[in-house]
Amino acid sequence: MLSVVAAGLLGFAASAAPAYRHSAKGCDLTSTQRTLVVLDGNLFGDVQQRTRYLFGWSDKPVLDPLESVRLKRLLGITGTAEHIFELPSLPGGEFDDEGSYSNLTVRCPGQYTASFVTRERGFARFLLQQTRFSVQRSFCMHTQFLPKGARVSTQFAIPLKSRPPRFTVDINNDGHVDRSGSFNVGGSHFPDFIDC
Repeated sequence: MLSVVAAGLLGFAASAAPAYRHSAKGCDLTSTQRTLVVLDGNLFGDVQQRTRYLFGWSDKPVLDPLESVRLKRLLGITGTAEHIFELPSLPGGEFDDEGSYSNLTVRCPGQYTASFVTRERGFARFLLQQTRFSVQRSFCMHTQFLPKGARVSTQFAIPLKSRPPRFTVDINNDGHVDRSGSFNVGGSHFPDFIDC
């Protein structure tokens, strides 16, 4: 178990840096076009494409590997701690910790799922921004007031489509959708202008 935790510490230390990225064949990481999944609130979240993941937090950093495993399980990821530590990274992924909010950035075209869990009772939401030197398209959720442990999920394509994606809210994180809704068009000036 000690070796598993040690490996997790090494792996998680890399993800705790202000930004990290992964290359992939067929994905141009030099492209100026990218899509940002913004976590706004005290959250832990992920962007997933098939079996690959990009994780991040907003507000208080998550630096304890065992705490990260616990939060990943709340996101619906199963398996042993060792399995979770060794989950493959999302090609073209980059995490930027901005403090009270953060950006999970992806560049590779395709279909993605994003989720977050709340780490305390309060306001939380996703924003999606497609940028190329400036924001080209953006969608944002109405701010949700959620209990600790609630899970919010959405699916989207890169590049972002013209139609706003939908989101689901699982208030008790019991696998049942309690409410759902559509993103609004807007949010291109976040964080300078936070209303959606």
